[in-house]
Amino acid sequence: MTHPARAVRLPQYAVPPGAQPEPGFSNVLVVAENEGHGRVDREFLKKARIFSPRVVYSAKQAMEALSRHGADLLLCDGRLTDATGLEFVAAIKAHPRLKLLPVIMLSLENSREAVIEAARLGVCGYLLRPYSQAAFSRYLALARAMREFTLDAAAGMAQAAREVLSGRADGQDAGIIPVPPLPTVGAGGGPGLSSEEAPRFYRLGLRRLAAEDYEAAAQGFSRATTLNALYVEAHLGLAETYRARGDARRYREAMKRAADACVRARRFEALRDRFARMLQADAEGFNPFFALGNENLRSRDYQGAVASYRDALSLDPDKGDIFLQLGKAYHFLRRKDLAVKAVSRGMALGGEPSEAKALLFRLTGRDPDAVEAMGQEGAEADMTLPWALRVACRVAGLVTEGLYKLRRQAA
Repeated sequence: MTHPARAVRLPQYAVPPGAQPEPGFSNVLVVAENEGHGRVDREFLKKARIFSPRVVYSAKQAMEALSRHGADLLLCDGRLTDATGLEFVAAIKAHPRLKLLPVIMLSLENSREAVIEAARLGVCGYLLRPYSQAAFSRYLALARAMREFTLDAAAGMAQAAREVLSGRADGQDAGIIPVPPLPTVGAGGGPGLSSEEAPRFYRLGLRRLAAEDYEAAAQGFSRATTLNALYVEAHLGLAETYRARGDARRYREAMKRAADACVRARRFEALRDRFARMLQADAEGFNPFFALGNENLRSRDYQGAVASYRDALSLDPDKGDIFLQLGKAYHFLRRKDLAVKAVSRGMALGGEPSEAKALLFRLTGRDPDAVEAMGQEGAEADMTLPWALRVACRVAGLVTEGLYKLRRQAA
């Protein structure tokens, strides 16, 4: 079907008596593949109390509508008459005045590549057709929150979306593929609030941190962690705020809470680079996973200590003291072989020598100094013998061992 090259204004819905439009969205543009999709999208908007959207069917019409009327929300189909939805969104995000416009993709394409590309472009939602009103309303709320953020906050949200989609965009969910991070709920937020509000407070903290309003940033991040105790990014944001304020004690406390949430949520692989950057930026090299492991060890949570120490070594693999503590945790778990390996490695890397030797003696029943001295003396004695005699001794030893084995087998 051929459509005129102008914004097509479909029949308007008057606001029903007593109803109020959805706060934050009064100028919505729908870029649909066809009139059927446009009609469906308009009906879902109506149910969400968003009335009189503009509907167009091509990238060209959409750019004309945006230049004339602007928009505070864009719903974009996966395929248009003159471009793909991703191509159009890429053009929007490259435009200096439109790059912060919230975009929700509505597509029939359920592929990992499409979802990851949408996340890379910074969309705030990717819905698979047919979608539900609940899923649609959820992303409307996220899009509304996104409008409040600065460019720095939006960039942080897009990065989080890329991390989530890289691990979750496998096409197994037939109705909805989430873009914004919604970590597992660990704590309630009190009357009138839920964990769904945590990302909004997190991004508020990002915006205030970028503006160097550290008091407001701390409040935003703290509220996010109260709503969701496993929101690792919010804990890290709070730590960055305290570091910017020069509060070393609170910075370390926040980092330990971030490490604890990371271990409990099993998100270390996704967030390792961010922890590594913060460790490098810390002049004292504070490793929160090492500190967390020590706390677990003192509280006799030996499995938790092992997990924390292993994450600590992933950030700082040449720290001998971490290996020594890991050896202690293995010792309490009765994993003698792993304990000996960890302690020996710690000694080799310059860990506390007296403590390491005492632990090795407890594990092996041998004095590490005596064993080392005997080994050195034997090596020196070997080196004083002529080369031919050393070879002959080795051959004789092998022959003797072989004869001994034959005698045992014959017996």
